[in-house]
Amino acid sequence: MANEERSKTLSYLRVTFMTDDDGKKAKHTLAHYLNRAHEKTPNIEDRTFLIDGQEVACCHFKPRKKGGQLLHVAVSTPGEAVSLVPKPKKVKEVDLGTLPPPAGKDFMDGDIMLLVQDNHVLFCSTGVHVKKASEYLRHLFAETEQPDQALAFALVKVADVNKIALIREKGVKRLHMNAGLFTATQTHEERVQRTTQRKLFHSISNELKGLFAKDEALKEYSDAENLTAELIIRFDRRIKGGEIGQRRIESLAEMIVTDEDGEGFKIVTYDDEMISSEAITLRQKIKVPKDGKTVDYKSVWRAMNTYLAELEQKGLLDQ
Repeated sequence: MANEERSKTLSYLRVTFMTDDDGKKAKHTLAHYLNRAHEKTPNIEDRTFLIDGQEVACCHFKPRKKGGQLLHVAVSTPGEAVSLVPKPKKVKEVDLGTLPPPAGKDFMDGDIMLLVQDNHVLFCSTGVHVKKASEYLRHLFAETEQPDQALAFALVKVADVNKIALIREKGVKRLHMNAGLFTATQTHEERVQRTTQRKLFHSISNELKGLFAKDEALKEYSDAENLTAELIIRFDRRIKGGEIGQRRIESLAEMIVTDEDGEGFKIVTYDDEMISSEAITLRQKIKVPKDGKTVDYKSVWRAMNTYLAELEQKGLLDQ
C-alpha cells in the first residue's frame, strides 16, 4: 500500500577520536572531514566501496543549513540472487526459487541513514549494524586522503542522564546480559572480545566447551553456534561491607550501557524497576513511509533534523 508506514528508531551517537602512537588526535570534527571527503567524491562510483564482500555506496548526501550533512548509504552483495516464495498451492511441498538481479543493479541487503553535525551523529538503518556506517566513513576518508587521525574515531552510544541518575539513586540489584556462547569463526571471536559484555561470555563459553568435550552425551554441542545463555550478576546489599561491590556493579552497568555492542541487557534496580537497553540510551521511535524493503530516506532525514533540534534544546548534546 502506498501510504503504509514502518516504525524505525533514530539513535544518537557521539564521535570520539583516539590518539595515535605519536599522541596526536584529530584536529577537526567528523562533519568537517566528511565535508572535505564529499568535495572530492562528486560521483557515486567515488563513494562506493567493497567491505567484507558487500558493496557499500552513498546514494544521496545533502549539506544541512545548520552545518553537517545528511547521508543515505545502500548496502548490497554484488550479483547475489534473491529467494522467491511460490504462491500457496494444493501440494504437500514446494521448492523456493531464485531470481538474479537485473542488469546494472543489485538487490539491497539494507541501508543506512545518517545525520552528522560536528561530532554528533544520528543513525537509522534497515538491516545494517552501526559498525557498517563507521567502516564506510573510514573507507571514504582513506580514499580522499584525510589525515590518519580522522580515521581513528568511534561512534559511541550516549546514555540518557536521567536513566543513569536513576541507576545511581536506586542502586543496581541485578544485571541480566544475553549473548551467544559460541562464535562462528576465530576472526569473529577475536573481534567481539573487545566489548565488555562479550568478554564475560567468551570466558563462559570456553568453560562450557571444556565441560561438553569431557561428556560423551554433550560432545555434539561443543561446536554449536546457536546456543545462548543469560548471565545474571546479582548484588546483595544486606551483607555488611559491600559498598565497594555496589559501586563496581553500578560501574559495570554504566559501561554496558555505552558499550558499542551492549544490546540485550536489562538492569534491575533495588525497587525492582527494570531498565532495558532500548530505554536507557538516547533514541527516538518514528513512523515513516515504506519504500520497498526500506523506508523513505527523505522522511527519515526530516525526522532526524527535528530530533537533533530537540536534543540540542534540552541541552543533551553537551551532557
